[in-house]
Amino acid sequence: MNPWLIVSIVCFVIIGSDLIVQFLVVPAIVGKKLYFHFLCRKGGNNWGRVCSDPTNYEQRVMWDRGLAWAKENAACKTDVEQVSDGFHLYGEYYDFGSKNAVIIVPGRAESLCYSYFYAPSYQRAGYNVLVIDKRSHGKSDGMYEDCGKHSSIDIVRWAQMLHDRFGVEHIALHGICVGSAICLYAYNRPECPAYVDHLITDGMFTTFYVSFRRHIQELHRQAFPTTDFTVIHAHHYTHTDLKHDGPIYQIAKTKKPTMLMFTKLDHYTLPKDAEELYRRCGAEKKKLVWFDKGLHSHVRINNEEKYDTEIAAFLKE
Repeated sequence: MNPWLIVSIVCFVIIGSDLIVQFLVVPAIVGKKLYFHFLCRKGGNNWGRVCSDPTNYEQRVMWDRGLAWAKENAACKTDVEQVSDGFHLYGEYYDFGSKNAVIIVPGRAESLCYSYFYAPSYQRAGYNVLVIDKRSHGKSDGMYEDCGKHSSIDIVRWAQMLHDRFGVEHIALHGICVGSAICLYAYNRPECPAYVDHLITDGMFTTFYVSFRRHIQELHRQAFPTTDFTVIHAHHYTHTDLKHDGPIYQIAKTKKPTMLMFTKLDHYTLPKDAEELYRRCGAEKKKLVWFDKGLHSHVRINNEEKYDTEIAAFLKE
């Protein structure tokens, strides 16, 4: 055999093997690590009732003010729990004597304590408040974040509990980031009761894949195909498609009143994404609200008066 041909074959094999390792093997390994880091609970205080980022000044202020609100209203609190889809779930219901209530659903890695900060928006609007440890967070059972599809079952059951046990007649859903997707899925579920009649979202993404990819890029890491492998692991562990499913594909089904709130400084849901979500929203009564200040999930802390005023006005319409 021609020695040059042998050399060429050997070089091709070496280069090909290196490319496979560089562009497939390494991203596959990193993608799996990212999945277990970002979308899997690791026990202990991970995703527990602790501040998720105490080094972030705004996050710390939101946390401390939320805890202060809960302490001030402790006399109105009832600890609640339920079993949904095999998961034992926990929450706190703050009853201010109204027939209206809101269920506040926080984002990834956040417990019900994070939701305290948003409770005054609804207390001032005349609503009782249910804050929950969604599955895999706080004291609730579970290990994986499914980003909406399965967790939405729990929201419907929490709403049914508010109606049947506490006599609540009108229920609003308020979701932040991943919580927005969970609330949207719940709002669209066939078994979602008619008395769940308002949806308010803060920082909804188009798909978790798009948002997560931008987050990884922000961390100066290789996003493609690493995040695609992360999505593959999500499908394996939670049977969800984080790339080809999500709010952008679900929001057209929404027919009841919906308000979408966004900040123009959000790095994960860009203004064009927000506009497209609003355009696709199938609700006859829908509203798009922009804020000029605040990063992702940090809108209210930067404009509390407008945030609360918009919510109160929307609930009255």
